[in-house]
Amino acid sequence: MRISIYLALLLTVPQIQAANAQACNCGPDFCQGDGRIAAKLAEKKRSLSREYPANLVVLLDHGQQCVARVERSPDAFTMWIIHSNNNKETVPWSAQNQANAMQKVRSGELKRFWIYNAKHAFSCCGQPQYNQMNDYDQEDDVNASVAIKCDTNNPC
Repeated sequence: MRISIYLALLLTVPQIQAANAQACNCGPDFCQGDGRIAAKLAEKKRSLSREYPANLVVLLDHGQQCVARVERSPDAFTMWIIHSNNNKETVPWSAQNQANAMQKVRSGELKRFWIYNAKHAFSCCGQPQYNQMNDYDQEDDVNASVAIKCDTNNPC
C-alpha cells in the first residue's frame, strides 16, 4: 500500500511541475506562486520599514506578486503631484512633502497627489500591461491599486 502511494506521488509530482511550467513560460522570476516570493517580499518590506511608515510599506502587498516585481520595485516612495493647471511632477515622499502637498490641495493649488512605490502596476507572467488593467487612471497615468490617492475627498 505504501509503495503504491509513493509511486503515485512520484508519478504525479513531475506532472504538476510540468503543468506549472506550461502555465508560466516567462522565466521563473515572472511566475506567480514562486516559493521565493514571500521571503523576498518580507525582506523588501522590512528594509523599507526602516524609513517609511506602515501605510506606505503595505502598498507592496497590492498587485501581482512575482520575484521580478519584488526585486525591481524601487527602494523608495514617491509622490506624483497634479497641479490645478494639470502640470505633473514627482517629488520624493517625506512626511513634510505630504503635509505641504495636502495643504496645497486644500488651497486649490493642487488638484490631487498620489503616493506610490511604483506608479505602474507590475505585469507578472500572463498579466496585462499596466495600462490595460482595470485600475489604470489614464488621466494621471497611475494604477490606483498600487498607490494612495490624496485629494479633497481623500485627505492624506
